[in-house]
Amino acid sequence: MRARFSPVLILLAALITLSLVSSCVGLNTVKNLKVESCRLAGVQMPSFSSRTLNATLLLGVDNPGSYLRLNDISGVIYARETSEHLMSFTLGDFAIDKKARKEYPVQIALTPSPEMSFMKIISLLKNHSFGDCVFDIQFRMSGSPTAKGAKYSFKNQALDKLLPAK
Repeated sequence: MRARFSPVLILLAALITLSLVSSCVGLNTVKNLKVESCRLAGVQMPSFSSRTLNATLLLGVDNPGSYLRLNDISGVIYARETSEHLMSFTLGDFAIDKKARKEYPVQIALTPSPEMSFMKIISLLKNHSFGDCVFDIQFRMSGSPTAKGAKYSFKNQALDKLLPAK
């Protein structure tokens, strides 16, 4: 079942994906990686009772370096002061080809906490009220299609620094 959602809700999905790839920039293996674009290819809500929003993002990446594979990607967005869980997210596995400038489809699933409604999330996004929100993200990254990869984790990343100014 397809559902229409406000573009501001999709902004969060795009920012999480961009932050994941951007967070990797400091790692030696992907020092020269550049995220050039991120656009929405589609949104789907499997059912209204599932509360999960699935989106496909097309991520434009310029990778002058070696092959890179990211998998087991998941995280949580929460309020900094109260540690209130706002939303969980997972991203589908994806690989970035070596020495290539390409657009890659990336699947992302956003699941609000049981106390959080989609309307409240849309309101937070619309009003840019994420000043006290942070997120944790963990993933595996490897330079080979067959290697298990090393685990990486970033904690307490400020969400408001990723959002555009009002």
